[in-house]
Amino acid sequence: MKKNLFNRQVQQPEIASIEIPENNGETDIKSCYNKLNESKSINIATEFYNNGKNNIRIMLQQ
Repeated sequence: MKKNLFNRQVQQPEIASIEIPENNGETDIKSCYNKLNESKSINIATEFYNNGKNNIRIMLQQ
């Protein structure tokens, strides 16, 4: 787990990464918990590195 941020009010675990070798890509999953406003956040980002070679410039992020 990463060092707590903002005076130990935000907890952010390590990034979970899923490699997608057959498509030369990866998906990263990031999350955190903020004690100040009791909120949780999840960020999922997928990138395929060959997209630029194929003139496809899209990065999916939810």
